[in-house]
Amino acid sequence: MKNTSIWSDYKLPSYPKLTQDITCDILIIGGGISGLNLLYHLKNSNLNIVLVEKNTLGSGITCRTTGKLTYFLDNILIKVKKRKGFSAAQKLAKAYQEGVDISRKIISQEMIACDLEKNTAYLTANNKDQKYLKELKNIYHNPNIYLKDKNTLVCKDSYVFHPLKYLDGLLHTLNNPIYENTLVYDITKKNHTYLVKTLNGTIKCQTVVFAGFYPYFIFPMVFPLNVDIEKSYISAIKTTQPKATNGITYTKPTMSYRYYQNYLLKLEKSHNLGLNFNPSKKFKALPSNSTYLWSNTDIMTIDGIPYAGKIKENMYILTGYNTWGMAGSSIASKIVSDEILGKENIYSKLFAPKRNMGIYRIIKWGKNIFTNSYAYLGSMLYKNPQVAYKKNSASVTLNGTKHIVKRKCPHLGCNLIYNEVEKTWDCPCHASRFNLDGKVISGPSRYDISVKRSINK
Repeated sequence: MKNTSIWSDYKLPSYPKLTQDITCDILIIGGGISGLNLLYHLKNSNLNIVLVEKNTLGSGITCRTTGKLTYFLDNILIKVKKRKGFSAAQKLAKAYQEGVDISRKIISQEMIACDLEKNTAYLTANNKDQKYLKELKNIYHNPNIYLKDKNTLVCKDSYVFHPLKYLDGLLHTLNNPIYENTLVYDITKKNHTYLVKTLNGTIKCQTVVFAGFYPYFIFPMVFPLNVDIEKSYISAIKTTQPKATNGITYTKPTMSYRYYQNYLLKLEKSHNLGLNFNPSKKFKALPSNSTYLWSNTDIMTIDGIPYAGKIKENMYILTGYNTWGMAGSSIASKIVSDEILGKENIYSKLFAPKRNMGIYRIIKWGKNIFTNSYAYLGSMLYKNPQVAYKKNSASVTLNGTKHIVKRKCPHLGCNLIYNEVEKTWDCPCHASRFNLDGKVISGPSRYDISVKRSINK
């Protein structure tokens, strides 16, 4: 069994680390599907665009998804209808459909071999929630979507693909400077120029786009209070009968599935990140015959709509896909590219990061204050029996090697949880992750938690 994503077996081209000061027009921070989609949309703009990634391209959330490219969502549109109205829900459905169409067009035009496959998708609900399926059918108002029975909504126009092969195809169309293993730790502004500091050089630019998982430079949005983080667990099981179908449950907790080659991929056991401190229990509940096991985290916004657009002068974000990042990033990156180029986009207002959330923002703040407090205090009390704890450090010994790290997350000081399945140190408050020896894998932390090199015993 491999405790990694099935997509991680595919290797993307490697790029150098930034080693000097540079200047550009636009800097994109984040080398996943959002950042590379955006870079593709801007490639013919004659602007000097640079992309930096703190690890390697595609190694973050993009590599941990199930790879569904679909506008056929679960309960998101009902959530939007409740909070924004029917027209907003219908507009979001059309936005996601346009996102799918954009990606399909890119794949066709650039002849990207990414195992794109058309599927029939199924959304199932229990008897209590079946009434929402009819509502969804009315919101979509799409001839490809119909009720099979009172508990099942069907979409004949859904797609799946290999997300890293898609990124590889995009990379072959680009000639912009790209830097891997280049962690941004500070952004300041002087006059009309952003000074973006990395460990080995400063980047001067006019425009910054944060296209990573968790935008850690936007304090004015009080981001931790405006989002939930959902954690889910995924298995890949060998099968002799792959099917051209995929599905998801409307009723929570979510169970989602798709097929890839001779594997059945299942996502399940989803929960609010801050309310569960023992991922090993969730992993143990997955099929014992799995070939691959991994986890994923998703940012869930207040109203179910991603954050894509300007947050202040010449600074943009792309995030908050509510578990639907493949199609969501496609339309979101087009929105931001249009805004940068001064083009009108009919979805800009809907996706605007500073849009009005009404009373739901106040309700969410109250819930998230509780969740963050629960995670912060609970992580102080939780003890993994495999971990040796000291006042300011924690260590685990594997195969005779002792791995020592600082105990607290550099982001906001939550105590870290050892994920014994994936062999990482995870923050239960805001989803920062670190490898065994403390190197930051995903943010919002900008810093490692290394104490010293691992020691052989």
